[in-house]
Amino acid sequence: MILQSIDHGRLFFTPLDREFESWYTLPKYNTTTLLLRIVSHPCAPGFAMLMGIGLVYFVRSRKALGWSDGRILYHSFVRGSILVAINIWQTWRRDISSGDETHGLFRLTVLHALGINYICSTAVLLWSLHLYMYLVRRLGRYDTSDTKIANQANVIQVSIILSLAFVFMVFNLLVVPLPVPEGIVPGYGWWRYLMYLPGTSQFFFSMYPSLTWLGMTIYGCALGLIMIKWKRSNSGYAKWNMVLSGGWVMLFPLVRAVGGFGNINPSLVGTDTSKSYPFLSSWNAFFNTIKYPPDLAFSSLFLAINHMYLSVFFLLPTEVNTTKFYMASLLDGPLMDFGRSALFFYVTHFLVFSNSADALGYFFPNLKNPNDHLDLNLWQFLLVWLALLCLLWWMCRLYARFKERQQPDSIFRFF
Repeated sequence: MILQSIDHGRLFFTPLDREFESWYTLPKYNTTTLLLRIVSHPCAPGFAMLMGIGLVYFVRSRKALGWSDGRILYHSFVRGSILVAINIWQTWRRDISSGDETHGLFRLTVLHALGINYICSTAVLLWSLHLYMYLVRRLGRYDTSDTKIANQANVIQVSIILSLAFVFMVFNLLVVPLPVPEGIVPGYGWWRYLMYLPGTSQFFFSMYPSLTWLGMTIYGCALGLIMIKWKRSNSGYAKWNMVLSGGWVMLFPLVRAVGGFGNINPSLVGTDTSKSYPFLSSWNAFFNTIKYPPDLAFSSLFLAINHMYLSVFFLLPTEVNTTKFYMASLLDGPLMDFGRSALFFYVTHFLVFSNSADALGYFFPNLKNPNDHLDLNLWQFLLVWLALLCLLWWMCRLYARFKERQQPDSIFRFF
C-alpha cells in the first residue's frame, strides 16, 4: 500500500504518462520508470491476496462469537459496499473537472474490485465451510479416525478453492479481445466493463472490473484456510512462503518463454525481429507485464514477490527489549500504524498528495512545466513523497488509536 502511493504520487508531482499496462496498450517505459512500476505492482495482488487471508480469520472469529452465515454475509455486503461507494466518491467527475471528458463520470479503481471481491469471497468461503462439514459426514461412513477424516476433508476443501482461484485467473486470459484504441470495443455494453473488461465504457472508465482480481482473493482464502488448519511456527510460515514464492517465480519465465498462453495480447510487445518470442527481446519486454486485467505472467511474478515479503515479515523478531529497539520501533511504529488504518491511509493519501501538489505549485511555480503541471525530478519527487509519508504516518497513528476505542460493529473500524 505504501509502495503503491509512489505511483499515485507521480500522478500529482510529475508529468506521468497516463497510459497503463492494459490489454489494449502497453507503455514503453525507460529503465527508471519500469523499476518504479515493478516496485509498486505487488500492491494490488497483495491487497487481494491478504484480504482473502484476513477474511478467513475474520469469519473464524465471528463464528466463535456465534454469528450466523446471514449476519456474516450482511456484514461483508455493508463493508464491500462502503469500498465501492468510496471509489465512486473519490473519482466522481474527476476526469471531467480536469478537462478529460472521454473517461465518463467516474472510474472503477482498486477499491471497487476489493469491495466486490470481499462480498463474493465471503460467499465462497462460507460455502466451502458447509462443503467441509458435508465431506466430514460422507467420509465418516468409510473411516472411523476423526483426525484422518478431518485431514482428508481439509485437503479436498482447499483443493477446490485453489482450483476455483486458478479458473478465475485463467478467465482473464480468455475474455479479452484484440487491442483497440482506448479499449472501446464496438458493440460491447457497459456491463462487460463493469464485470471483466478494463477500458472506456459509455459512462465510466474501468481499471479494476468486478471479477478480474477475484481469483487472487479466493487464492488468499485458500492460504488462510491452510494457515488455520495446518498451523506452523513463524519460521515454518516463512519457509512455506518461500516455497510458494519459488513456485510462482519458476512459472513466470516459463509463461514468458512460451509467449502465448498466459500473456494477454503478445502483439503489443512483438517486433519484426522477435515475433516468435516477443517477451525475450529485451529486459523491458520481459518484465513489463499486463496488469489490466492481470494476465498469468503478471500474477505469477507479483504473487511471488508478495510471498517473499510475507516470508521476510514472518522472520522479523517480535520481542521488545533494548537490544532490539529499532526493530521494535518499526513493528510498533509505521508498519503497525499503517496496517491498522489501511483504508484510512488509502483515502487520505490522495487528498494529502493533491493539496500538497497545489501548494507546491503555488509557492514554487518554477517547478511547473509549460503545461502548468508539476515536473519534479526523481530525487525531488522521492523527497516530497517521504515527507508526506511521515505526515500520513502521524495521521494514521492518531486514527488507529481513535478506531480502537470504537464498538466492534462501528463503521469507523472498517477504515
